Amino acid sequence: MVNIIKDLLNIKNWIKLFKNPKALKRLILVRFFSYPSKRLAKINNNLVRNLLIKFWIYLSKKNNSLNYFFFSEIDTDYNEQFKFEKFNNDIFSSLKNNGIAVIENILSEKEHKKVCEKFDLLADENGSWLEGPKNITKSKDVDIVWAKENINYFSELEQISNEITSKVYGKKVKPSIEFYMHKSINVPEETILGENHLHMDRFIPNLKIYYSPYDIKYSDAPFKWVLRSHKINNKYRNYWLNLENFNRFENLEDKDSYLNNFQKKDIFKAELKKNSLIAVFTNGLHSRSPFEKENSNRKVVFMHYGAFDKVSLFKYSNYNKINKINV
Repeated sequence: MVNIIKDLLNIKNWIKLFKNPKALKRLILVRFFSYPSKRLAKINNNLVRNLLIKFWIYLSKKNNSLNYFFFSEIDTDYNEQFKFEKFNNDIFSSLKNNGIAVIENILSEKEHKKVCEKFDLLADENGSWLEGPKNITKSKDVDIVWAKENINYFSELEQISNEITSKVYGKKVKPSIEFYMHKSINVPEETILGENHLHMDRFIPNLKIYYSPYDIKYSDAPFKWVLRSHKINNKYRNYWLNLENFNRFENLEDKDSYLNNFQKKDIFKAELKKNSLIAVFTNGLHSRSPFEKENSNRKVVFMHYGAFDKVSLFKYSNYNKINKINV
């Protein structure tokens, strides 16, 4: 709320709005309705900031589905298995307990080929896209090309997304689907904020889905995460409430880091076979691993769920009526 007031009082925003009236819609959506984020770090008053953190956590818990996956205790017969050869209910058990599920050989040959063809276009920064393509490189060590597409173009990915979101959120949530192509230029690469070091995207439940049409080896910047770090318990709440820097570097040597609540054996890297998908809760500790070899590349489709926003959190009763969790 404090950030919203500041934005409204900022004359530069009104000038931008006068020059581009269409920007009004985006400004309203982003500032008023978008899912709570690390923007709260900009609030200097700790009391106000922490009240908002507590409020959004409380509201998240009111959603039965989010409560089940993020707030419930680890099962007594907890199984660390997180890789599966087919899509079944076991992946939801893994999501609940591990915070991640990796499903191999997920798409048909036809849809897998369709994704590969889109990456061929992205490599040359051409083709027809919903947005892009464009280079979004953040450092001298890694080249990044990005483009956004319509999920309707990929029926199988859309169906998988619908099945996962119906369980996790309690209702189907339409994703935005983005293509990322990373290419290593120099190693070792520098640290990129919020990318190649362990971090948490949010302080409340958050889902992302990654699809890799190609093999990803350990030297090719595989996805990295910490088992069970998605659980919003007292330790998790207290960590965020006492956090001074929302983008801090997490390491086991730092006694104040959230990572210090886990052991080295809880940290995994996802070496993937081609045509594999990762569903993961990114309010837990995760990252892209740094590249270990020059000229390596990493081609991954990201599915984000910005359509689940503040309004969705307030309308938790609508989600609770529809979802029936049976895992």
